[in-house]
Amino acid sequence: MRPWCVVVLFTGHHAFAQGWTQLPDFPGTARDDAASFVIGRRIYVGTGRDVDFALRNDWYAFDEILQVWGPIAPLPSSGRQYCAAFSADDHGYLFGGIDDTGPLNELWRYDATSNSWEQLAPLPGPGRYAAVAFDTGLICTGMLNNGIPTNETWKYDVASDSWSQRTPVPGPPRHRASGGGAFELIAGGANAEFEALSDVYFYDQPSEAWYPSLDLPGPRYGADGSNNFVVGGASTTDEYHDDTWVFYSAWGWTFEVPFPGGPRRGGVMAAIEYNGLVEGQFYYGTGVDLTERKKDWWRFDYSYWGVEEHGSRSLTGYPNPTNGHIFFALSGHDEKLSFEVFDITGRRIQTGTLRSGIPLDVSDKEPGRYLVIIRVGGISYHSHFTLIP
Repeated sequence: MRPWCVVVLFTGHHAFAQGWTQLPDFPGTARDDAASFVIGRRIYVGTGRDVDFALRNDWYAFDEILQVWGPIAPLPSSGRQYCAAFSADDHGYLFGGIDDTGPLNELWRYDATSNSWEQLAPLPGPGRYAAVAFDTGLICTGMLNNGIPTNETWKYDVASDSWSQRTPVPGPPRHRASGGGAFELIAGGANAEFEALSDVYFYDQPSEAWYPSLDLPGPRYGADGSNNFVVGGASTTDEYHDDTWVFYSAWGWTFEVPFPGGPRRGGVMAAIEYNGLVEGQFYYGTGVDLTERKKDWWRFDYSYWGVEEHGSRSLTGYPNPTNGHIFFALSGHDEKLSFEVFDITGRRIQTGTLRSGIPLDVSDKEPGRYLVIIRVGGISYHSHFTLIP
């Protein structure tokens, strides 16, 4: 790969662009425990249980560019709630859930071009609901029949329309955990006694194993998550929350601006990706508080860049993103400087020393967001960067 030249400027505290913006309401009936997936620049939301306690099979699409909603083809099957959904190969996938007959093991694929649904190979195991699904086709945890939670992990292969079982999630069997999107990070949930959990695990594809990460700041089930973002959830049946947490690599979970729609659980969340990378926007809405189901729709904007975090001073690197080699022009520092690179899950994946004029090679890493920390004397400097193919 051709090296990029990155000039790093040592700076102080920068403003952190973030906040919630209310958008046009979801056009269907108010509901909780719906499902969502993303195809291109559209977010698709459907199923769930409505204000009349009816199970739904209707679906709607939100155009992220035009900021408008429109109906799409309903699921050609029973109404259901607590489904898990993911995106792959420009299609949306809907798994499991529960209808009037009990937990389901069905898998459906939505084609936006033909506006149609197709049923695929079912999970070769018991039906389940309140599971977590990732865009890699990984589906884990959930509730089986008779109120029995599970920590099973399954992988759906899009190309072969087949399933394979993988390493279970550590910790107690759980349901109503949060997670989803491109980053395989599962957080919290509830155990068999419906006690809220706070433990967090990430899945490592090369080793096909789960590893512990830093716990959530508080126990939660029914929170909504995508990639490194978690909002809301409940800690007991009568205590809901409006917390907004973002996982910042080396420093763990950071509390951000509270959700202005109030405490709730059982909403839907989605992150828009562009060129295979997650942008600094999350969409969130529907759900239920202690009195009513919701249909509001919100966007949260945030940025990794230029933030002074936990006593560390920020770096600004140019250009960003990079495609493999980062050149640090450390003016006035000729000595070797220690550095660490962290991935989005908080794993330290590279360490060493740097000198001005010698590039840092990250070309062997997967595309995504990373954090580099450089130590100059007793001062730590940090910079987030995006690696592209």
